[in-house]
Amino acid sequence: MTSRNSSAPRILLVEDQVLIAMCEEKALAKCGIETVAARSGEEALRVVGEDRAGFDAILLDIDLGKGMDGVAVAEELRRILPPTPIFFLSSAPESEVARKAGHLDDWLYLPKGFEGARLANKIFEALGPERRKPRAGEGEEAAGATVP
Repeated sequence: MTSRNSSAPRILLVEDQVLIAMCEEKALAKCGIETVAARSGEEALRVVGEDRAGFDAILLDIDLGKGMDGVAVAEELRRILPPTPIFFLSSAPESEVARKAGHLDDWLYLPKGFEGARLANKIFEALGPERRKPRAGEGEEAAGATVP
């Protein structure tokens, strides 16, 4: 794995719905998070296999439409990646996600529609405070102000 030039957290976003992915990418970028997007589970595995910079976290839609679902992708990522936080994004209740993914270790649930700064805060919480390095000109919300 090669080192990155930026100290910004780098995440893999796996979301099959293009508009949702675009909104999440834009919101996370405003909060200082570098995002690499994949539109399917198969594409996510290909990106991880080709990537040499590594990912600090994975944001993974649990229902990816045709092909692999999010749980199958997470199982494969657990096999090939070093320990990396996985956030399951879903419009389903957490109890349903737990029923599907409960056998996996170390995953977090985020309901779809999380406002950008709150989504970023959850990522920063999982990564630890030392990973948050605000860039010049970032506002308090983008700089990781905690949300109750």
